[in-house]
Amino acid sequence: MEAKKYVIFMLALAFIPALVFGYSNKTTHPFLTGEAIKLFENTTGQQLSETEKSAIKNGSIEEDNGVRWLEHFYDPVNNRGLFNDRFDTSKKWAIGQSRVKNGFSWDDAIYDYVYGDKTKGLNILGHVIHLLEDKTVPEHTRDDPHPMRSTYESYTKNLNSVLTGELVALNSIEDYFDQAASFTNANFFSDDTILKDYQNPKIAKEINSNISGHTWGINNLGIKIIDIKREIKKDTGDVYNFYSLTDFDNQIMADYWSTLGPKAVGYSAGVIKLFFAEVEKEKQTGALREARRPWWEKLIDVAKARIDQTLATVSLSSRGESDVPTEPSGNDDNQTEPTTDESVQPPIQTPAEKIAELEARLRELRQQLETLIGANQTAVLSVIGSTNSVLVSAGGETIDITEPVSSTTEELPTGLPAPTITSPADFLTPFTTTTITFSGTASASTTQVFVPEMNNASTTVGEDQSWTLTISFTTLGTTTINFLATDGLLVSEATPVTLAIAEEPVRQIFLESSDCDQNFTDSADGHCLILGSKTQTTLSWRISDSQEYSYKLYRFAENWTDYNQRPINPNNKVLLATGGSDFVLNKNESADLAGLLLEAYDGEGNLIASTTKDLWFLTRGPIYLSEIGWAPTTTEPAGAVGDEWIELAHNFPFALNLAGLKIKSADGQIDVTLPSTPFERALNIWTYNYYLIERNNDGVISDISADLAIPFSATDDGATDLLTDTGGFKLKLIREKGDGEEIIDETPTFDRQCQSLPTGQVCWPDPTSAGNSIERKQEYKSGLNLNNWQYHRPDKERYGLDRQGREIYGTPRQKNTLEFLSLF
Repeated sequence: MEAKKYVIFMLALAFIPALVFGYSNKTTHPFLTGEAIKLFENTTGQQLSETEKSAIKNGSIEEDNGVRWLEHFYDPVNNRGLFNDRFDTSKKWAIGQSRVKNGFSWDDAIYDYVYGDKTKGLNILGHVIHLLEDKTVPEHTRDDPHPMRSTYESYTKNLNSVLTGELVALNSIEDYFDQAASFTNANFFSDDTILKDYQNPKIAKEINSNISGHTWGINNLGIKIIDIKREIKKDTGDVYNFYSLTDFDNQIMADYWSTLGPKAVGYSAGVIKLFFAEVEKEKQTGALREARRPWWEKLIDVAKARIDQTLATVSLSSRGESDVPTEPSGNDDNQTEPTTDESVQPPIQTPAEKIAELEARLRELRQQLETLIGANQTAVLSVIGSTNSVLVSAGGETIDITEPVSSTTEELPTGLPAPTITSPADFLTPFTTTTITFSGTASASTTQVFVPEMNNASTTVGEDQSWTLTISFTTLGTTTINFLATDGLLVSEATPVTLAIAEEPVRQIFLESSDCDQNFTDSADGHCLILGSKTQTTLSWRISDSQEYSYKLYRFAENWTDYNQRPINPNNKVLLATGGSDFVLNKNESADLAGLLLEAYDGEGNLIASTTKDLWFLTRGPIYLSEIGWAPTTTEPAGAVGDEWIELAHNFPFALNLAGLKIKSADGQIDVTLPSTPFERALNIWTYNYYLIERNNDGVISDISADLAIPFSATDDGATDLLTDTGGFKLKLIREKGDGEEIIDETPTFDRQCQSLPTGQVCWPDPTSAGNSIERKQEYKSGLNLNNWQYHRPDKERYGLDRQGREIYGTPRQKNTLEFLSLF
């Protein structure tokens, strides 16, 4: 059963680009961490700077990078990690006792904060907090990798409020993981462990739910934990129960969150408090620094102590010695006189002279040892060896110079051979580029090679057992990474690689097109939007220094998922051009995106720089008018004004710049200049981000903050009806140019004579007097198409409250009541 679960998971991993592993690292983790920081500050009175807070929150985001999530599970009942302990528990991962090295452990956080970079120490603390927050996710405490679904994580993904909890103070980081994981495991189900695999939780009682034929199962805490659908087979009278974590209006998940959310915040706040306590303890004791000293450096202290002991012994013995030379023993009659050809013998030393010479040599070695702090292993062991020789002659105890064996080393529980690295062949010479291509071979059954320490560093193994993986390093200096192999069921031992990247200026390589829009995105970010329905563009490239290089231009992706998540490898690189400095790229008929890779090589054929760029051939503007809310917003008197709002949308996976954009009405009554601020990215290409503009102030929608609250014209007093043109109402999103304006998006003219329109056609104002907003149906269809707009559907969910606390008949900053379809 365990193997079957793993195979299902690996199949899902292959076909689903972005699985949910724990709370969302983009939304929920930074939100919970921010709330934990607030609780810590409010409880302890200790205030953190914005820089310190950002460092912790960034760490909580980054912990899900690459395949680190494989170490994010901890089943406290069986003390095991993911897939029956094929991977270490997140507790071991957090405290640095995992079989794969984790450079972001609890001790690392304390050590860096005390002795190194405080910001880095706090960032690592954020990594640990992420792991602890995952212990309030049932799947992560019940060995359930949830490859196809996670009802709880889907529910929490976009939440931005949590009940206030209390800071939980415990004695050790291990206690936090044990207590949090045990509480979650014992009281909550995950989708794939309902009433199986674990004895708890138990259904203490059932109560009627809000759906006929269903009940809610209640646990010992009085929390709704399961939906029970009961059916009776008519012909036999047998009763069948069907269990699910999903109910009609998410009351089960609301109960989960109302309990687990505050627990996540309370435990995390306690860990922050413990962290600063451990920091002060380390400052006093230096225990971590001592534990991290190289074993040969610790021998220096042992050697100095042995020398001091020997010097004391020698000094005592010298007090009773005579300065009379020692004579040979025996009968004088038997002594043989030296002949003239025998060598001259050295003078005979007195015991006092021997002791003095021994003392001088010991003191000389003692001084040498004082200068060896920070020296390498060879230098230290050389002096220790000389010290041992003198100690032997003095009758002292020598120093054991055998390297100790680590007691924490474990073998990975697999028989899969570790991958072999054939290139680069030399890791002793520092690399002069931050982008390094590794290649090698793996065993016949291996399907993938990956590096846990690096973000998205993984590649597939070819039929000939060869593999190639390009890694971009973000820091200079020396680092160690581990290459592991998997066959879809087992994971190999690690092949460690230690390398250094020379601290020299990094060459910058540029891939450009004059057709790239210079306003919506910054070309330095690697994004290029080509507007105006163009089907080709001329690319050019250059590099920041004056050396001669050869170039290769590839296309490696035609959709965002492949561009952002699929590693570049020989199987998906299509060579477009070599040499030269320009190339005409034609739009692929079936794809709007071209993911490009440019590589530069020196005269010896070495790759010295590379860059990627995503080009989007667009037939329309990237930002859309999505929804219009005009007075009356609800059931106010029809003549009410001042409660107007407009919603923009986009679904690009990167931020767009609003600089230079305006929203105008055809009659000029509405003229809104948008600010030079980013319109943040959508979470992924299947969802949208929204930008809410409220008229005059942020109270139009009282419970949703506006992105922009502004008068809708230079003379707008907030009390005048701006829609006075009886001929109709039309909005345009435009960008001003020197010779006029460029239309980014526009609506049709909504007729104000509603009586003369066909049934179902949108006009203005809403003839039902319900105050429904006007919603765009499908973003990829023209905004000029009147049939692409509808009134908010009153049978669907509504969002937001007006100034009086009444429901808004619309969906501000939410998807419209007819879901968008995505082109990309």
